[in-house]
Amino acid sequence: MLEDLQTYIGDLYQGRTDTFNYKTAYFLKRNWKSLRHTVGHNAHHIWDELKKVGYGFKLLNQDAKFYVRRQLRRMDSKFDKESYAENIKMKQVKTDFIKFIPFSVFIIVPGAELLLPAWLVIFPNSIPSQFLSDDARKK
Repeated sequence: MLEDLQTYIGDLYQGRTDTFNYKTAYFLKRNWKSLRHTVGHNAHHIWDELKKVGYGFKLLNQDAKFYVRRQLRRMDSKFDKESYAENIKMKQVKTDFIKFIPFSVFIIVPGAELLLPAWLVIFPNSIPSQFLSDDARKK
């Protein structure tokens, strides 16, 4: 299996896509049962993680709308005082948007999510709060 991977990478590096496609099809045909079992076993876990990310983007969208509405309301009425809870929420949304800038690189660049564990070891608080699980938020 390791030799197959090395030849695949060599074929891609040298631009031989026809042999790469043939070898990939042969590899999939030869290992279909184990691949199907692996993908089928992990499909539920992958789907749950995708739902969490989608929910995180939904929360980020809601926070962005809140922030824009609050800023517009602040500009319209200069005598309106915001409550303590709104002030805390505004600070949290600002920090989440700042955290989202480097986090978005892991979402946009294909394959960059492999570097995410190393990033989290170096910067443990760099994930926006919308993408944290409930257990991680409580800590």
